[in-house]
Amino acid sequence: TTLACALPDGFAPAPDDCDDTEPLAWTGAAEACDRVDNDCDGTLDEGFLGSSAACPAATCLEILDQEGSPSGSYWLDPAEDGGASAYACDMTTDGGGWTQLIDWDRASGDPIDDLYDAFPLVKDDMGSVSDGGTYLQWCDYDSSEDVRAYRRELEVPNAGELMTTLHLDAVSMEGSGTFLFAEGSEQHNLLCGDDVNTIFTPAELSWLPDDDCPNQNATNYSWDGTFLFAFGEPLDSLHLRSFMADTQCKDYTRLYTLKVWVR
Repeated sequence: TTLACALPDGFAPAPDDCDDTEPLAWTGAAEACDRVDNDCDGTLDEGFLGSSAACPAATCLEILDQEGSPSGSYWLDPAEDGGASAYACDMTTDGGGWTQLIDWDRASGDPIDDLYDAFPLVKDDMGSVSDGGTYLQWCDYDSSEDVRAYRRELEVPNAGELMTTLHLDAVSMEGSGTFLFAEGSEQHNLLCGDDVNTIFTPAELSWLPDDDCPNQNATNYSWDGTFLFAFGEPLDSLHLRSFMADTQCKDYTRLYTLKVWVR
């Protein structure tokens, strides 16, 4: 504090100004969506963050940390490039702050194309793919040894935590395999069943993930529930790869539900 006829450099006219370099910040000021702590309470944009495309957050966790907001839809701009979109945020499970990237449930009537939009195919030579009404089924019909691979870029900043609600059944998978994994600086196995053998071509075998599957010689398995994973490094992409080897669809995979969040 000092007395002067003119305001000296480095001083503000009021003692409750928390940032002398920011003219829009002082105790009692109205908070605005401007990435400034206008009211000097230590929090940016409270009451506004994620509420509109004009005031997006980067992640649901950022909104939770600053707002303590309930689960629901919020505006996010993960790349911070001005391209905000609405995302669903889970603010309760395991402490909350989860940003949803995939929300598909065939049993609830979600179209199959919605799955492909959210989890694009990057390879598909599967002999038979069909809509079972409450599930999507794929299988090898003619002993041609087929591969189907999905990939989703995880565009939302994260600390390596992934949650999925999944229902997938794999039946009579002798010589076949299913691999759900994520990638950051390395591959991380999420769920898998591996009985893949060398009847696949080298080109097809090149689609096998690098990480060894702990569930070897698996022939019948069902993944049905909510699964949480933490890897301690940011995750960049999610993958589902299916290897099918049989005839007349005696082995098959059925996907009923896939929901994915990151934090």
